[in-house]
Amino acid sequence: MSALPLYKKAPFIRLLLPLILGIFLQYYLQFLPAVIYIIGGSAVMAVVLFSLLSLSLRHKFEFVQGILLQVVFISLGAFLTYIKDVKNNDDWVGNNTGTPAMLLQLRENGAQKTNSVKAEADVIAIRDSSGYKPAAGKVIIYFEAGTDLATLQYGKQFLLQKPLQKIKNSGNPGAFDYERYAGFHQIYHTVYLTGSDYTMLDARAGSSFKKLLLGCKEKVLSIIARYIPGDDNVRGIAEALLIGEKQHLDIDLVEAYSQSGVVHLIAISGMHLGIVYGMIVLLFMLIPRWKHSTVKVVITILILWLFALATGGSPSVVRSALMFSLMIIGKQFFKSPSVYNNLSASAFILLCINPWYLWDVGFQLSYLAVTSIVWLQDPIYRLLFFKNKIANAIWKLATVSIAAQIVVFPITVFYFHQFPSLFIITNLLAFPLMFVILNAGIILLLLSWWPAVAAFIGKVIFYGITLMNAIVQGISGQSFSVVDNFSNDAWATIILYGFVLGMAVALTMKKRWAFYFSLGCLVLFAVNNSVAVINANNTSRIVLYNVRKHTAVDFITNSRYDFIGDSAMREDGALRNFNLKPARIFYRANAESETQTYFQPTGRTFVFRGKTVFLADAPLSLKPIENKLPIDILVITKDFKGSITKLTGALAPVKIVADGTVARWRRLQLREECVTLGLAFHDVQEDGAFVLEVE
Repeated sequence: MSALPLYKKAPFIRLLLPLILGIFLQYYLQFLPAVIYIIGGSAVMAVVLFSLLSLSLRHKFEFVQGILLQVVFISLGAFLTYIKDVKNNDDWVGNNTGTPAMLLQLRENGAQKTNSVKAEADVIAIRDSSGYKPAAGKVIIYFEAGTDLATLQYGKQFLLQKPLQKIKNSGNPGAFDYERYAGFHQIYHTVYLTGSDYTMLDARAGSSFKKLLLGCKEKVLSIIARYIPGDDNVRGIAEALLIGEKQHLDIDLVEAYSQSGVVHLIAISGMHLGIVYGMIVLLFMLIPRWKHSTVKVVITILILWLFALATGGSPSVVRSALMFSLMIIGKQFFKSPSVYNNLSASAFILLCINPWYLWDVGFQLSYLAVTSIVWLQDPIYRLLFFKNKIANAIWKLATVSIAAQIVVFPITVFYFHQFPSLFIITNLLAFPLMFVILNAGIILLLLSWWPAVAAFIGKVIFYGITLMNAIVQGISGQSFSVVDNFSNDAWATIILYGFVLGMAVALTMKKRWAFYFSLGCLVLFAVNNSVAVINANNTSRIVLYNVRKHTAVDFITNSRYDFIGDSAMREDGALRNFNLKPARIFYRANAESETQTYFQPTGRTFVFRGKTVFLADAPLSLKPIENKLPIDILVITKDFKGSITKLTGALAPVKIVADGTVARWRRLQLREECVTLGLAFHDVQEDGAFVLEVE
């Protein structure tokens, strides 16, 4: 007897796919609510009328019912996306951002950053001519450095006397689209506050349950600080593993985990809940009479959710808790529950709660990784056979990592532009340590009332994290540990998925057509990549970046770049990687030029393929001359104290560009002066990076 097709074993897939399609259509096409109501309502009525037909007619036109149901769930996805979009709320704060007087309420405790304290807040009310009226919307707030964290607790309310600012991208080529990212979290505004910009009120509202969760989180953090010795490299990893807190994680250490392919180890996810679930199952094995007990199911699910909520209840851990809950219920009440159906059901429920999860990178990676493991781990495992039990166990663990990476690989390259080439080795070495550390951490929390035992366990965790960090940093330090500078766009990612999925189908189902399809996608990917490289090499460009408080200019040609700017941009790896590296990847500039064939620096003047850039980075006093020096780009920095008018006595600039170091009042002054002189002016902080393409 042939096996049931997937869509029958996992019926929720047939509900999930149209729901996703509806979410996509509403986001990109923005249907009016009347259109959604008419189409969805008509489809529901048609389904009801169809059910009134005779059995023979319903069987004959069964496909019609299927189409109508698809339309119903497409409409549901569109409807949920519409009502969950705060911009469709009449009280949205975006309609009144010019009003400075607002009542806000903190959504979380303030978090200490390098130069500020960050928090999210809900806008409760806005004051107009008639008084305060209800408002809706979320705001990212940066309080000035030194603000007392004790005053910035969840639920605290305060009056704001400063207009909100729209969240904007840096405008640098290839940069992370933060405006879009924040929009998917329904946040469109931000503000920086000093002590005179707001008045903190005595009132503290908010959910009692969330206050309890935050209290649990603070208790866990205090236990970690008390019993686990070491610096932030140890403390940050312990907090991330046990409670999902990332405030003390070192940037360079996180980068090392990312380059080694084990960043998932320090983010509370399904793997962590899986370990907790394994401990629970092991404990219940010691109680035979509860082997098939419903009580066991209830207790197991309760413990999983308590762990999930105690770690802060982040979306990623809630996704995992829901997936495990459905899996446990399926195993208890159904003979052969489908993992694919559980995955589809959990995704369906979460997208109904919040359709914006669909664009969440963690959501995408979580479901793709689990699906890939379920689908491919066993076929890969059966490719090799080891008689030795230890070798077999190692191979089995390795196949989990391999299976997870196969389907996740294209989207990882798309988002992060790199691939950890040594991920198998790192996972094999680091995962057992993480397993021990996490279990020891849970035991520490349970026995924290026993100081002597808690101190011993804390030292075990300290040495475990220290060893794990050493392994990860040692592997990431190898020049071949990561392959980076991938520049795949959405089209290239789709082609790459065609190759990966084709090979996976050929492996699991032994389909010849899938193998040929995969090879065709590989050829198409190679052609697409070659064309992109040729186009990049045939165009040279000058890029003046928008980097706050820094000067940064790249001269790019033939996959090489020459850089001028602050010494900090060269020395600070995190600053350089965040602001400059995305553009270099986008333009496929793989390395810094050594010969400077097209780049001729002379003092403050830089000639690049016939284009002249003049850097005004000091007080200048140029005497007027008859034959003015032609300048294509005149870069103004904070150190230039003079006027454009005096400079134009000796220089003839085509474009004036104010870089990221210039203060706002000064930029407004320069713009006004350029308008008077009839000169083109570009402000990178307002207009984004300035890019000049050179023939």
